Amino acid sequence: MADKSEATSEFDFDAHRESAVAEYEKIRPSYEEFAQTAKKMISSFLRGANVRCHSIEARAKGIDEFGKKAAKQLESDPTKPKYPNPLKNITDMAGVRVITFLPRTVGDVCELIEQEFEVLEKVDKAAKLVDEGKIGYQSVHYLVKMHPSRTALAEYKSWKDLVLEIQVRTILQHAWAEMEHDIQYKSAVEIPTLTKRR
Repeated sequence: MADKSEATSEFDFDAHRESAVAEYEKIRPSYEEFAQTAKKMISSFLRGANVRCHSIEARAKGIDEFGKKAAKQLESDPTKPKYPNPLKNITDMAGVRVITFLPRTVGDVCELIEQEFEVLEKVDKAAKLVDEGKIGYQSVHYLVKMHPSRTALAEYKSWKDLVLEIQVRTILQHAWAEMEHDIQYKSAVEIPTLTKRR
């Protein structure tokens, strides 16, 4: 019979969430400022390149939203957290979304992002989502940091280690993504793939 000291206690997801939220509340203003600064930078890059977009949105992840994400379970083992260290593991605490009018402009925006930021990851959602039957939700997602040449300057130095998520999509793709989110995630039943495609 195993000794009580050897028994593993269940992971406390509520305490994990509360601890993560308490820490995030302290630093969220920095992420909000980071996101707004990145928005201004991207707007300036686009104007300089004569690339016209519908809109640019920026935000720091909300407190409640962060807490819910921090408390997610690991899919392969629901007894463990998906994000053991939420402040390091969650990469979309600051985000910018660039919404273009036309698909061809997405490529122009992506080219500027890759020139002006240090790209950690680039994911084109289209192929994966088509496989899943989500034919309308197509966008390019980046995880980036400020370019080292920029963080060498005093006004950007404090954001040297922060990660920013940038999404680039057309206005129609954005509208579809918002509508699909409501249809899929607010529905009480699983919607068949064929129905979602239609």
